[in-house]
Amino acid sequence: MSRLALPSLVVLLASTSLLSRADTVFLRNGNTMEGLVLRESAQELELDIGYGTVVLQKDDIRRVKRSSAREREALKKKRREQAIDSGGWTPAGAQMLSSQFRELRTRREEALDAKARKELLLAQQAALEGKVAAAKRDYAPAAQRLRSLNPRNVSYNDAVHELNVLTSAITAGELKLEEDRRKIRDLQDEIGAYGAAYDDFDRLLKSDARFSGRRRMGKDEKAFYERIRKSVKKMGGDFSQESVASRRRGPHVVVEALLDGRVKALLLVDTGASLSVISQRLADKLKPSPQSLRGNVEVTVADGRKVTAQALVLESVAIGRMSAARVNAAVMPDFDDDADGLLGMSFLERFDVQVDPKRNRLTLRELK
Repeated sequence: MSRLALPSLVVLLASTSLLSRADTVFLRNGNTMEGLVLRESAQELELDIGYGTVVLQKDDIRRVKRSSAREREALKKKRREQAIDSGGWTPAGAQMLSSQFRELRTRREEALDAKARKELLLAQQAALEGKVAAAKRDYAPAAQRLRSLNPRNVSYNDAVHELNVLTSAITAGELKLEEDRRKIRDLQDEIGAYGAAYDDFDRLLKSDARFSGRRRMGKDEKAFYERIRKSVKKMGGDFSQESVASRRRGPHVVVEALLDGRVKALLLVDTGASLSVISQRLADKLKPSPQSLRGNVEVTVADGRKVTAQALVLESVAIGRMSAARVNAAVMPDFDDDADGLLGMSFLERFDVQVDPKRNRLTLRELK
């Protein structure tokens, strides 16, 4: 810790939550300083201010308000924890562990920021999808009106302008939606990186003798490992997770889903499908509202053919306790599998996904 010798005229140091339980030194010039009194003589007082120490002359001090023993211990503990978190203090032999711990904390901060940005993009995406869908609904009657007009008609140019505006809105909107989808996937990757880093670090702790009590440690070393153990345990609360039973069907697993909060369906889990798909018979049960329909979309089927399908937005898709709102899907009239559809990336990309074919389990995890 650095030691700073200050002249008799010292600057005012603002109180912070870090020093809220510290000793308070009231100076004769009206300023105050907070910290922990390390030593005191008839001429000097040495004060630990958290990032170094200062030596004050007794002639410059009016009085000292001392914290209680409990408050001093609480402050020492808080400072020690902050030093561990920042890498400022690490016991011998634990440098690599300390570095990985700080990397995990950084991943967490990045993931929480990514989650907030992702939620904002999803909200913006929903609004834009509605505008594009409205433009598509208006396009057909506008095109029909233009075809019915003679080019010499005074309304012809207005009809051309209307159609151009709708075409531009649809094209620009779809480009923006695709850009937003890419950004959302990138943000989900950042969130997933935190989950993977957490799993790796958790396994590391469980394999380390210092965390299992198999090795005796001194007081300071024990405090270091206890701080990390508690921090990682708390990070575990960042996640919601659901593991559901599935069944095998060829290369895919099949899970039970609840669509729009009211209709159950058996869906093939297909991480290679960008869009979720439902059969016509399932769509008939759902009875989607006109506002949820999104025109036509081109879908590539298993044999490589491209077919045109009705696009729609499902109000919600739930697998066990995990749910996603406003999931893009397509209705396939000739979906000939005995399942009710496919669970594609339009749902799965919202989560960290693990498929365990040996145990027939699908696990979904998300950042709270």
